[in-house]
Amino acid sequence: LLGFLGDREKARILALNMATTRHPLRALRVLSVARQLGCAFKQNAYESLAHQLGQHEHWYLLPSLIKLGRRDTSRTTLRLLNWYARALIEVKQFKELEDVPLIFKEEGLRPDRRTYHLLISGFLRNRDVVKARHFLTEMQAAGFTVDSTTHALIASVYRALGPDKTVRSRALQALPGADERTKTVILNSLILMALEMRDIQGALQYLSLFKGGPPGSGESPDDGEDPAPDAGNSAPLDATTFTMFLNYFARDGNVERAMQVIQWMQDLNVAVDDGVAAALVRVYHAAGQTSTAIALVANMC
Repeated sequence: LLGFLGDREKARILALNMATTRHPLRALRVLSVARQLGCAFKQNAYESLAHQLGQHEHWYLLPSLIKLGRRDTSRTTLRLLNWYARALIEVKQFKELEDVPLIFKEEGLRPDRRTYHLLISGFLRNRDVVKARHFLTEMQAAGFTVDSTTHALIASVYRALGPDKTVRSRALQALPGADERTKTVILNSLILMALEMRDIQGALQYLSLFKGGPPGSGESPDDGEDPAPDAGNSAPLDATTFTMFLNYFARDGNVERAMQVIQWMQDLNVAVDDGVAAALVRVYHAAGQTSTAIALVANMC
């Protein structure tokens, strides 16, 4: 055993193997003992073990691993801190998650898009829309634009928490203090959640909060939630908004409603993107008119 613990590479491999056993804590002990025996590990030893522990969902061990690495090497890496943030989310240590940006600052490291996505999703999962909105703003200030992956992330978290009225209410409450782009992201996420629950009235209510959106339907969403009609009226519609409705109408091949959406896009001068084109093909295909869809998309693009 000493032959393994006294050799840096052998100790690293032994730790990785230990992470797959019924006693994964031994993986950390291997690195700790090997360090005491003189092995000076590089950061990739801690990174590879973090990946192994994450793959096996031993989230509770990851914070200790990152702390071990910082203690032994007097520094850490972006990748390890992202693993640390992910682990805190999985074990629901949201108070500690608040301190992650401070650790980045202490280490002289710059968070990347994944860091911000982790922070946003973590606080949304904790139903803390205010903090999630804060880090969405911080992400944009750091030069990372809100893109399709951000939309997908927020939408997936909202869908997971969909039945929770409090989450949606807090999301709406966050609208007045948000910038235009953030409002669009929040409303698109709420619309997608409503559509996936087949709550078309709820989706239309959220849609009415957009700048250029239709007037409210006069009905509340299925759970009676007040959509606060003046909360997001400066939020601009984007192609993602229209794509979601086209995909919804594609379920039933409702060409008439889909064409109303397209006309509305054109009236607002919203450019057709690949997502809209693909959704329109799905609508016509569901209606048995695939050739029409292809011809129409060819004319639009």
